[in-house]
Amino acid sequence: MEINAKINYGKLKKLVQQMSKKYSVKVGLLAEKGGSEEISENLDLAGLGAVQEFGCDIKITPKMAAYLAIKAKEMGLPPRKGKGDGYVHIPTRSFLQAPLSKKNAVINELKKQIGTNAEEIEQYFGESGDMESLAIMLGAAGVEVVQQAFETNGDGQWAPNSPFTEALKGSNQPLYDTGDLQNKITFEVNENG
Repeated sequence: MEINAKINYGKLKKLVQQMSKKYSVKVGLLAEKGGSEEISENLDLAGLGAVQEFGCDIKITPKMAAYLAIKAKEMGLPPRKGKGDGYVHIPTRSFLQAPLSKKNAVINELKKQIGTNAEEIEQYFGESGDMESLAIMLGAAGVEVVQQAFETNGDGQWAPNSPFTEALKGSNQPLYDTGDLQNKITFEVNENG
C-alpha cells in the first residue's frame, strides 16, 4: 500500500519539482527493508502500519470474545458492562501521512540536519545539480519527522490506548510495544525511468 503525502516545500518548491523529475523518495515501512516482516500468522509489519495509520474495526468472533474475557480477568480488569457493538475499534493514529504533510516539517528538519536555510539549500543544489543527494537528504529528513511523531504521540493527537491494551502491554504509549514498527521506518530513493 502506498500513501502519498502532500508536502509543502515553500521556497524550495521549484528545486524539489526539478529533483522529482529525476528521482522519487519513499518514506515508510518498505517491504524490501523489513516492512514485509511477519508479526503474526496473518499480519506483516506494513499491515499493522496500515491498521494504525487508518484505523479499523475488527469483528469479534466468539473465540476472540472468550480470549479477551479470559485475558481481562487475568489482568484484574473489571467485567465489561453491556454487550458492546461486537467490534474492537482501532482508532486512526497517522504516523506517516499526518506528520509528513505537516506544513514545512520535512524542510525544517532538512534545514536543521544540514544547519542552513532554504535559500542556501536552493542555491547549493540549484548550482550543483546534485539532485540525488537532495533526494537522499529529503528521505532522511522524512524519516526523522516520522520518528518525532512516535516520540510525541503524533503531537499529542493520537488516541490513548484502551485500558485493556494498556494492561496487556504494560504501557500507555500508543503504537509502541516491541518498537518494531518505529524501528522499521526507512526511506529509499529511486531514479525515475
